[in-house]
Amino acid sequence: MIEPISLTAVGVFALTEGIKFLYTEAGELLKHRRASKEGERQEGSEPELRPPADIVEGAVEPTHPNDERLERLADELKKRRGALIDYADDVEAVDPSDVALLKEVDELRRLIEVIYGQRITFKGENREPSGPLVENEVRAMEAEIVDSEVGVVEVESANASIDQLTDVAGAKVHGSTVGKVTIGPSRTKEEPPEEEEQP
Repeated sequence: MIEPISLTAVGVFALTEGIKFLYTEAGELLKHRRASKEGERQEGSEPELRPPADIVEGAVEPTHPNDERLERLADELKKRRGALIDYADDVEAVDPSDVALLKEVDELRRLIEVIYGQRITFKGENREPSGPLVENEVRAMEAEIVDSEVGVVEVESANASIDQLTDVAGAKVHGSTVGKVTIGPSRTKEEPPEEEEQP
């Protein structure tokens, strides 16, 4: 996970406008999901990621959301969006030194990044510039969002092996061919599997 502290370098303008953009984008995604579920989705009405160029570092490619990821993360997206409503509506002033606020901004941003498969980095932020995420990055980010202790990377391939299972971001996969990589719940080394009671 990118530490929220990286956002402290972002100026008030970029952070304020960034919050408004993320809040609005999350709303568009949730409306898109509702329309899809109710059968009211119209051709060509999908949201498109287009952050204002004057607040982002790098280039975000205009792209459409991944509906499967949106469905999985919708509840969390709604929750994180709600936490920023007063800042998006200018009811509360944005303070770049408010770590709790920066954490909420970062959480909402990561959800949107996963749904679109695009990194969104604000100007002045000490982070990789905006741009497409590779699939492994998206999977790791989604795993962290869904469960901070998720750490199993299952590889289906005769030529693959895994060195580490307890840290998704640090998992190393060896082999010339990897057929499938999936992420799911795991146990940490400190939590051995439960043994069945003997009669």
